[in-house]
Amino acid sequence: SAGAVAFSDDGDPVYDSNIMKLALAYSADLGRPISNHCQEKSLSCNGVMAEGPVATHLGLDGIPAAAEETMIARDISLAEATGGRLHVAHLSTAGSVALLREAKERGLPVTSEVCPHHLTITDSWVFGNKGAPVDVAGGMAYDTTTKVYPPLRAQTDVDALVRGLADGVIDCVATDHAPHDVISKQVTYQDASFGISVLETALGSLLQLVHGRKLSMGAMVERLTSGPARVLGESYADLASMVPGTSADIVLFDPNAEWTVDPAEFESKGKNTPLAGTTLKGRVAATFASGQMVYQGPELRFGEPRPR
Repeated sequence: SAGAVAFSDDGDPVYDSNIMKLALAYSADLGRPISNHCQEKSLSCNGVMAEGPVATHLGLDGIPAAAEETMIARDISLAEATGGRLHVAHLSTAGSVALLREAKERGLPVTSEVCPHHLTITDSWVFGNKGAPVDVAGGMAYDTTTKVYPPLRAQTDVDALVRGLADGVIDCVATDHAPHDVISKQVTYQDASFGISVLETALGSLLQLVHGRKLSMGAMVERLTSGPARVLGESYADLASMVPGTSADIVLFDPNAEWTVDPAEFESKGKNTPLAGTTLKGRVAATFASGQMVYQGPELRFGEPRPR
């Protein structure tokens, strides 16, 4: 059936608290979630990465954790007051996980998501040497492919996000895939566009957590499939179903296939990834949409994908 599955102001937060309250009140009647990018920009100001030792070392303006957490706290309070359905986009801090945990314990209609990069890499990657210690700057310091919003944060935040995903406080994984052209990233860190091209590295990144025994295979699959469907509501449960008669949207993957990330091989026009040259274990073998194979990986050959 036609119609909106959710409502959002996309990459912008809903600044006006009364508008957010009204939106949540309407969502209670419509049965559709309000998804908010929670960033209090009066706190983040001109920040370009996470506030902390790395930002200080590099002389970059930082975005404090409070910029995210204060708006999440506001929205949880408004969801409780209205009975509306709140979905918090791309969590990045330990404090945000704590707020969502407490809200769920109280039975509030609140869901959330996290991105693969916030689960697997930290703000130390801004040095450009794949997470080397804070006091060592590599040849690619100020690596603009790491610039993303919300920003990459400290290891303590990463650990809290992984725990939250594993125990179900965080409902699903979303890529927040943000491809950019080369020109948008080959500038100073301050001037570079926010965003990482994530779609093609998402599975391999998440499987790092599985292979490291921080997340079960079952939990990973659930957070990528039935988790997002559940966020949309019961009427969309079939999106994550393999019951005969439902839409056959299926991904086949090899959890043990090792490959080196080469942005030049991306299907996406966006090549902006900090994972270039990194070896990942786990890769998509084929993708089916409505029963038709639309993608097959380099190691799989049983016919040609059909154009959509």
